[in-house]
Amino acid sequence: MRDSRFDHPAPEDQLTVDSRHVGGAVVVGVTGEIDIVTAPRLQEAVQDALDRTGHLVVIDLTGVSFMGSTGLAVLAEGDAMARRTGKSLRIVFTRGNHAVHRTIELTGLDRMLAIYDRIDAAVGSE
Repeated sequence: MRDSRFDHPAPEDQLTVDSRHVGGAVVVGVTGEIDIVTAPRLQEAVQDALDRTGHLVVIDLTGVSFMGSTGLAVLAEGDAMARRTGKSLRIVFTRGNHAVHRTIELTGLDRMLAIYDRIDAAVGSE
């Protein structure tokens, strides 16, 4: 008999990242936990999206249940990379998602990043 107390999702199962084109933007959808183990996957997706877009990358964090400091670093780095290359990075999450909202607010990144509560608003405000 298996002891389910020791059944933990593999790190690759803790985060799902996908990307799609919406209008002229690349939208990176993120679901799950962003921590020291999974943040490199998000970083790779953000870099890939910046490489593929002409102007705008939107990171959709509405499905994120945990955001650690490494996730915040990925967002700050992504924003800096976008600015250096003349592109825009926008972040989407709902204010009710405390796992993301509170973390971003406490670190002051809410004053640095372009934050929206809907993808259509982030894409449409070009």
